Amino acid sequence: MENSSPKATAKLTVARAFKPAVKTTIKVCNPSVTLNEVKQLINEGSPEVVAKQPIFHWYSSLSDAQAQTSEIAVTTSINTLMVVRKIITCALQKNNYCTETIYKITIVGETSVTAKTLTNTACQITTVADLKALVDPCRYSQCTYL
Repeated sequence: MENSSPKATAKLTVARAFKPAVKTTIKVCNPSVTLNEVKQLINEGSPEVVAKQPIFHWYSSLSDAQAQTSEIAVTTSINTLMVVRKIITCALQKNNYCTETIYKITIVGETSVTAKTLTNTACQITTVADLKALVDPCRYSQCTYL
């Protein structure tokens, strides 16, 4: 005897996770920087972000980012002379991927560049990355100078 009860079917849609490696410390020498410029500097140091091309959403706090309220315009300018270190929250969104990924971005205003004595006098420095490593050995790959 056959079972005549109807069969149930279900469709499961799986969204990929989206958590790219993001440059979270931005050093600038300019007296001010817009969030659009910060986005460009993040992209320069975050190849995975460039590859995925997410939408950037800016917020002044983590709670605003989580609630997706009070988004800040990309044209907003941050004065780096008055505030030496500014932390802003960035949520990256990518269609057809899981939820937004939230990052704390630290914008550091530099008022001067410290002179550095180079110890390599044999002219063996061949790349900009080598020079940056000498100038700022502390996470030089995480920092961009505008």
